[in-house]
Amino acid sequence: MATKKAAEAAQEAPVADETPQVLYRDAVFRSRSIFTPSGAQFDVVNFEVRVPTSDDEALATFDEHPDFQRVQE
Repeated sequence: MATKKAAEAAQEAPVADETPQVLYRDAVFRSRSIFTPSGAQFDVVNFEVRVPTSDDEALATFDEHPDFQRVQE
């Protein structure tokens, strides 16, 4: 049986962070890692990588890279 404390804790559990992201499709590799000039790592998985819209450096990195296309969702 669930206790009152367990029920209260479940209600107070943090909501998953749903940061807006931009999806890019890798036209060459199914999986690889891409690094921004400052060293941030982004992993391509199944030809796709997601970049937070708040990360201007990463967005510029992927927009300028010839192997990536921005996908409209």
